[in-house]
Amino acid sequence: MSEQTTVLCAGCGAERLGPGLTEPGQQSPCPECGTSDVSYTAEITDAVKLRDCLAHASRGLRDDRRKDKYKGKVGHEFYKKDGRWRHVFRNFDHVNDWYDEVITDEETGDVVRECHEPLSVHQGRGSAKRSNLEVNNGGSRAT
Repeated sequence: MSEQTTVLCAGCGAERLGPGLTEPGQQSPCPECGTSDVSYTAEITDAVKLRDCLAHASRGLRDDRRKDKYKGKVGHEFYKKDGRWRHVFRNFDHVNDWYDEVITDEETGDVVRECHEPLSVHQGRGSAKRSNLEVNNGGSRAT
């Protein structure tokens, strides 16, 4: 955020500089027009950065209506582990059995993760990741 105060002559609009301009009734006469009246303008500016994320999914019209044919996401996500914003491109193509993902750091532009592989091979990540409880119980979830 930045703040800027400008003092102008109320008579001619010339910018007034120098001591004594902030105390009412103590202003020296304007060198341009001779009036002692001044006008104060304060300007405060700030910036807001917006980020967006778009998720998409499409399903077949007739066959297997409940299952997504294509789905994905493109946009910004905040990663809690390192407290940084990342740009994410993720696409699941069930029709062609293909998975694409590219994650880049927003600040540096470095590629954090890049994965292009058959969807049938893409396992053990995200919600398909095995928890410590499953690993300790030999692969079965405790009920």
